[in-house]
Amino acid sequence: MKRDTDWMTQPPVNPFKVPEGYFDAVADQIMAKIPEEEKVVVMPQRKTSAFVRWRAWAAAAAVMAAMFGAGIYFYNDSVSVQQSQPTAKAVDMTAADNNIDAMADYIMCDDYELYAYLSGE
Repeated sequence: MKRDTDWMTQPPVNPFKVPEGYFDAVADQIMAKIPEEEKVVVMPQRKTSAFVRWRAWAAAAAVMAAMFGAGIYFYNDSVSVQQSQPTAKAVDMTAADNNIDAMADYIMCDDYELYAYLSGE
């Protein structure tokens, strides 16, 4: 057991050694290996025409106009469909009016007699 704990009590030993003056010359050696920067020649850009510059803006405006027009078209189409189709309540009222007229014709009574019958007089 004594043998296993010996390494814990001893101070750590660095097994690696650095040669004398290594860090004094290493910076110069690395800088010597780096190639010198080449000068970059910047070519002037060609001037673009007004059409090329505004082409993207024109395309975006055309897309937005198409979306706006389609939205108005489909909105108006759905509104006209909703207005042209009668609601269920209106259909029931129309059917009830037609039934009352048919019943009044069948029993052969006028409006006064029908009113008196429905009011309970």
